[in-house]
Amino acid sequence: MLAIVRSRVAWRYCFQYKWSGVEAFTLIELLIVVAIIAVLALIAVPNFLEAQTRAKAAAVRNDLRMIAGAAEAYCIDNNEYPPHRYPDGAHMPYYLRYSFFTTPVAYLSHVPSHEPFEPPLRSESTPSWDVAATHYLSWTNLFNFPSTHALYPYRLTHAYLVRSRGPDTFLEADAVRNAHFQGEGQLSPDPFIYDPTNGTISRGEIFRTRVESN
Repeated sequence: MLAIVRSRVAWRYCFQYKWSGVEAFTLIELLIVVAIIAVLALIAVPNFLEAQTRAKAAAVRNDLRMIAGAAEAYCIDNNEYPPHRYPDGAHMPYYLRYSFFTTPVAYLSHVPSHEPFEPPLRSESTPSWDVAATHYLSWTNLFNFPSTHALYPYRLTHAYLVRSRGPDTFLEADAVRNAHFQGEGQLSPDPFIYDPTNGTISRGEIFRTRVESN
């Protein structure tokens, strides 16, 4: 009987001690904890976003390498690279440009043509297979340009250009692209080239030609 009384007294003591508020956090302590969590979040979130951007850049470089390899295989079989223009000079829609990589010969099991750095406000007014400059990695066959085009002299060396907008999601103007080729890759700075040392999200594109990549 005495043991039962003692246990009840002990339980009541523990209950009162636990919930009496003696060991509760003060408002100041709670504010300090919240401040520490906020500081950790400010440190962690940018690092997480940068890691995402670096992962996307690595993935797109791998996609460009796959497309370039498939283009070289296509050229061996057909003595030319997949076109990006019709014979009359009109631009092909992107789904047709990439169809040469899979049909009738599958140089790629799938076309990694999606642009991971597409602008957040791209238009949905056109079919998903023809959103072109916003949705797809850009494929250009330099041999398709007329002799008056600025890139025509570089067809024998570079042959093609496949590129991504890069982390800034901005597609550089043709004049910037042309200046890169005309400068023979020696421009400094060269706004066409994405360089992560300028910032994880900085100006420039990730691209590949027959003889050049970044």
